[in-house]
Order: sequence, then C-alpha cells, then structure tokens
Amino acid sequence: LKLRLLMRASAKYADAGARIAATAALPLLSAATDKDASIAYVGTNTVNSWVGGSNNWGNGGEFERRRPSKTLVDKMLSLNDPRVPVWFAPIENPWTSDAAKDGVSFATTDPNGYTYSSTWEYVDVTKPEIAAQVSNILDKDKVYAGFIAGMFGDFKNGNGHYNTAAGGTNGNFKVSKFSKLFQQNTHALLKAQIMNKDEVQFVLAEAAVKGYITGNADTYYRAGITFSMKRWGISDAAITTYLAQSSIALPGDSPGKLAKIAEQKWISLFSVAAEAYLDLRRTRLPNIFSNGLLSTYTFPNRYRYPGNELGQNVTAYNIGVATLLPAVDDEFSKMWLLK
Repeated sequence: LKLRLLMRASAKYADAGARIAATAALPLLSAATDKDASIAYVGTNTVNSWVGGSNNWGNGGEFERRRPSKTLVDKMLSLNDPRVPVWFAPIENPWTSDAAKDGVSFATTDPNGYTYSSTWEYVDVTKPEIAAQVSNILDKDKVYAGFIAGMFGDFKNGNGHYNTAAGGTNGNFKVSKFSKLFQQNTHALLKAQIMNKDEVQFVLAEAAVKGYITGNADTYYRAGITFSMKRWGISDAAITTYLAQSSIALPGDSPGKLAKIAEQKWISLFSVAAEAYLDLRRTRLPNIFSNGLLSTYTFPNRYRYPGNELGQNVTAYNIGVATLLPAVDDEFSKMWLLK
C-alpha cells in the first residue's frame, strides 16, 4: 500500500525516487506463493456477498444494465486475452454478415463451467428495423462485444439492438453482459481486494523505467501479467502463449514502456475500479478517452466534500475549498496532488 501511494504522489515529492527505492527493498508481495491482500466473500447476506449476486443485484436490472465497455473488450480481444471468457458473457443475439448463419444457435461453456446460449442474426438491410440500425452496428461476426461508454440513454440501441420491446429498460441482446461468475454471492475468484501481487509488480515496472529502482522493468511487467491471469484461473500454458505475442512485448523507448505497462495494469485492475480510476487520473494512460463520446467530457478529479461539512464544519470547509484550483467545490477542481 505504501508503494502504491508513493507512486501516486511521486510527482509532488523531490525525493520520490529514494522513497520508492527504500520501500521496494522491503519484503513485498512478489513471490508466486505470496497471497494477495484480499478477503473472501461468505455469501450469506447482502453485507458479506459479492455485489452482483442474488443477495444484492441478482438477475435483475441492476446486473443487466451494467455491461463491459467496448474499449476494454476490443483491447482484450485484440491481444487474444484469455480472461475474456472468464469476465464476459457471449452475446445473446450476435450479428453475422453470413446469411447462411441467420438463426443458427450455438452454446458456449466458459472456463468456470457456466453455460450460455446464443443465436446469430443476419444483418438483413431489407428489414426496415435492421436498416434503421446499420450505423449503430459496430460489432458483427463476434461472440463478444462491449458497450460504448458514454452512450447513456442510447443503451438499448447499442450495437444496433432494435428489439427494445423485448429487451425492456435494461435489455440489449447485441452487447455482452458480464459473465455468470459475477452473479454469484461467493466464488473462489471473487474477492474484496485490498492489494494484489500484480499491482505491486506493475508499480515496480513503472519505477524501474523511471529509474527509481534498479530492477528489470520487463521482468516486473511480465510478472504482473502472470499474477493477474493466475488470479483469474488462467492456465500456465495460456499465459505462456499470451506473453509470447509481439503485441505484449515492451518497446525500446521509455514512453512506450510506460504506456504498455499502464495498459496491462489497467486491464488487471478490472475489478478494482477505484484504483483503475486513480491510476488513470495520474497518468492519463492508457488513452481511453477518444471513443467519440467521452472525449467531450472533462475528466473528474475528485469527490466533492460531503454536504454536511457546510453545516457542521464550515470553517474547515472554506479553507479546504480555497486550496483547490480553481477554488470551487466540484469534481473538476484540482487538489494539491494534481496541481
């Protein structure tokens, strides 16, 4: 945790490198036998269950309306990432450009044994309802597809979904859901995560590129990927195949290395949303903003102060707001860490 926080604040401390080096020299989560700092879910009530399970979201709208982003799914598919079928469900009614496959159903069993049924639908532009959605059909001939972050009210038409009457408020048969793993109250792969070995290795990889420590950035980087995949039950053989790809290799230049490390760290933080956001806020890597919709929005930098501070702690509240840039209590002002 100290290593994480030092890297997060490294731009504000002249001696950040020395502090990080001293911390990196301490015993860390670095061996395959080291356990992640995480807590298993008991799964008996709303408090001790995974949030997506029947004790919380269940099979209802809360789970249905949360979909993986197209940015993440596309990136993982382009890298042949074996975590895709662990995290995401096959599309229920995927598009096909092959008329012969129209109406053909197929079953999929994911690595955790959960089963899914899908049926291909031909992009038949002679049908008015399909022709009207052609511009929205971004993924066809694919079993997995994500939803474009920032579409908001257009969710029901994501990837050309037109059967909104059947889909209801939250349904979309043309975009993947999260896998059934995330509908469980408890599972060996679902943990309340505090600090994982993979995050430690990615921080060390970044520190090595920046010259804070003398270790090998590539070694840390590959260890981070390996630990992340093993945390999700990926086999050694699949990990070896993944790491052997040229698209995974670190480039020769430092900016390129930092970008690649950030990309893999971002993927590995998939179920640790707060840390993924904070790292993105710090580095602006990977560049996930230019999806055609999010690029028009100002990136949020902070939470607003709680409303009760105005009534119960107004003096300290005013002092705090005065330190922001600009001195406005909203999500876009910068605190000392970001100035």
